[in-house]
Amino acid sequence: MAICWSESEVVNDILTTLQTTSKGRLSYDPDWQTNAEISNQLSCSFESFLNESWDPLGGINTSLLGLEENNSDTSSENEAESSLMTELNDTAKETNKSVGISGNFDSIKQYHDDCRVNAEQRKAERARILEERMEILKIDSEQTLRNKQENLAEEKRQFEIEIKELQRQDAEELRRRKVELDKEAMAYKQRLDEIFTRSLTEESLVAREREQRIAVLENLKKNVTLLYQQVLRNIELIQQKFADSKHMSFVDAQVAEDIATVLDRIPLKAEAELSKCEASHDISDVEDHLELMRKLIQATLSIDNNVGHILKTAQEKAMAATKKRESEEAERLKLEEAKRQHQEEAKRQHQEQAKKLKANKKLSEKLSVPKNEERLPIAAPQTSKKENKTTTAQTFTEFISDKALIEYMELQEHLNTVQASFKGFISDSKYKQYKFDLLKAVNIPINTISAHSPSQLNDKIHRLVSLISGNNVEVGGRRVNCKAHPSAMVFCKDLVAKKLVMQGVQQVLYNPQTAFLYAAVIVGIWTAFPDVGKLILACFHRNYPYLVPYYIPQVEGQSNNDYHKALGYSVNNDRIEDENNFLTKFSGTVQLYAAVVSSKGAATPDHPHGIDKGWTWLARTLNLKPHPSVTATMLFEFIKVAGHLLMERYRKQFQKLLLMLYKDFIPAMDKVTPPEKQGPMQRFKDFLDECVKTQKIPMPKGYLTERWWHSGHF
Repeated sequence: MAICWSESEVVNDILTTLQTTSKGRLSYDPDWQTNAEISNQLSCSFESFLNESWDPLGGINTSLLGLEENNSDTSSENEAESSLMTELNDTAKETNKSVGISGNFDSIKQYHDDCRVNAEQRKAERARILEERMEILKIDSEQTLRNKQENLAEEKRQFEIEIKELQRQDAEELRRRKVELDKEAMAYKQRLDEIFTRSLTEESLVAREREQRIAVLENLKKNVTLLYQQVLRNIELIQQKFADSKHMSFVDAQVAEDIATVLDRIPLKAEAELSKCEASHDISDVEDHLELMRKLIQATLSIDNNVGHILKTAQEKAMAATKKRESEEAERLKLEEAKRQHQEEAKRQHQEQAKKLKANKKLSEKLSVPKNEERLPIAAPQTSKKENKTTTAQTFTEFISDKALIEYMELQEHLNTVQASFKGFISDSKYKQYKFDLLKAVNIPINTISAHSPSQLNDKIHRLVSLISGNNVEVGGRRVNCKAHPSAMVFCKDLVAKKLVMQGVQQVLYNPQTAFLYAAVIVGIWTAFPDVGKLILACFHRNYPYLVPYYIPQVEGQSNNDYHKALGYSVNNDRIEDENNFLTKFSGTVQLYAAVVSSKGAATPDHPHGIDKGWTWLARTLNLKPHPSVTATMLFEFIKVAGHLLMERYRKQFQKLLLMLYKDFIPAMDKVTPPEKQGPMQRFKDFLDECVKTQKIPMPKGYLTERWWHSGHF
């Protein structure tokens, strides 16, 4: 460690210390001269200063100058330095003592220079020793590095030897593993050969079983098809029994209608089961279809027995009626003979009286009457006859209007003519299957009418139009048209008309909203074929003459059964249908008819039977005297369905009509309605009261709006 101080630095340091001492501030005097007393004091003070804080190597303690020892190479060097510092301090103290009070600053400087020289010598010695040690350390480091490199080389060689040994072991393991894999592959190949051989055997067994299963399945399907054909034959035989029967007029219309409905449903059910059977590949499912076909056959046999019993009963009734008619005819002949004899006797007596009167007249003329006097003419007897005719006509208009009667008679005559035109076709046994195919071609579209989508509804219309037009339609996988017989087309038109009315009324009774679906189909057919529309309207009127409107009176000599049959009641075993049941069925018919006149396009000229016909019907009904229960039911159902369109079309006129109904017609109905039959009239009155108050009639549920026709849902 080297400490380099100049003379000025030492002096300045001493002066600074003296100036800051506690004895007071001192100033330097360059002219100052010492003496014995001052020297003695200075000697004592200086000796004390040296003992307390002066270091011979640094002049003042290194702590005062901020110097620190930074070299700490080894513990031995620190100890040597410590001993050196101790020695220097001791030497300095001895020197200070020898100098005494007589020393001056020159001696101090000389001593300081000596100390500095000694320190530099020691510093040089220490540097030399450090350099030698560094050289030794370098040699040791190089030797250590060479040793490490040699060790690494040896380790590398050993590692390479180990790697080669591992590679050899891996190669040996791979060869051994390859041999084992070859053995396993051979064994696996043998096993595959065995499995393949066994699978071929099993596949042949499975193929044989599959063939047997297919044969059984085909046999079952064949049996189902045979049973399906048997069902169709049974139904055809039943229908033929009805067609061949000469006593159908003695069969209850409701019973015949119910049987016809069941006979329509059974082929559809059988056809659906046959389709499912043909699509099925499960023997158990096919067996279920086979069992169901057997049940359908049993049902047809049961119906056949019932039909035989019904026709037998009808035959007995016909025979009884024939006997009764013969006895009545004999009685009538007797009465006519007696009447004729009575008339001849009266005529003879009248002639005798006339002769007497003539003779008396001649006698009186001779006696009292001048020759030139003329007698006043006697009133003609035709006057009374004309009056009687007028009275009869006026009485008949209470039941039906003149125009309505003409239309009714024309429609019924047209319907009778059409039905008579295909009687030969119905009775021809050569066309049994053909008639049955036509029956299915009509029934299937009508029975499957639904509100699924407008396209589906249009499809039903197009299928029926295509059939009536003479085009081919597919039925049960076969194509059929109405050109195979001259009367087949007329038969189809009549069948479509009857089926639409009958099926439509039945569905409306279950769900009133379906009235507009069947009305849409009716209007579509009516537009394409006006003659079918006439048949549809004739079927409406034949089923319920009240819908004309026509209140048929009971004529003299007509039985209650015949009279109620003419009105549309069902009569079974001389039991007339309950009036509530009749009104329920009749209300369904009125709703369907009202839906027809108010369906899509009803307010346009293109509609074949639009809202103008509904206005005419309403006017004709109100011009007749009300009938208990029936009139109220008709008006309520008709206005409820078609009233919203009548209000939209005729506005104030229709509002006036509603007001007239409310003020005049309701009291008139109340007068003719017994207390026990007030239900229909009260419902109509409540409905009419709401309409008059609100001046509007709500659109009925299920009405096929333009939005429905475009959106595709109900």
